[in-house]
Amino acid sequence: MEANSKISELEKVLLEEIKLYESYAEVLGADTDLMTQMNIDELEQSNKRKATLLLKIDAVDQLRQRTVQEVAQELGIPEEKVRLKDIAEHLSGSGSESLLSLRDRLKSVTNKIRTIQADASGFVQSSLSWIDGSMSTLKRLLTPTGTYNARGRVDHPSSFAGRVVENKV
Repeated sequence: MEANSKISELEKVLLEEIKLYESYAEVLGADTDLMTQMNIDELEQSNKRKATLLLKIDAVDQLRQRTVQEVAQELGIPEEKVRLKDIAEHLSGSGSESLLSLRDRLKSVTNKIRTIQADASGFVQSSLSWIDGSMSTLKRLLTPTGTYNARGRVDHPSSFAGRVVENKV
């Protein structure tokens, strides 16, 4: 009977963890739009929400790990790297199906988060490459082209006539 209450507790913890991960994925997914809109204030608020969610996720994850260990101990499963699948194999009927369903939902939402993070990383890398290219172009435009003077030496002009910027000394 005690194992059933621990299984029920584990299911509640898993549902809470899934809910938190889904909230995190939602906030994370909105970040790309905020970045493209250059909405710095909203990005800062989003970062605060993500930090709060991550703290909650960490706390629930620790509770899940403790609960899994307790369930494993009650079911006589060796505690070394016990998985939800291992626990489900020791259960029968709907308890096993419910646990496996929760495990699949948890995997699904964490995979969704990985995909969102990979997409955001690609966006950021692309933006950084564009900025780097723009800076290189500006540097080339602003660097005076050396020309040879009548004495055969390189002469750097004091103005950038015909360039993006004109500098007069």
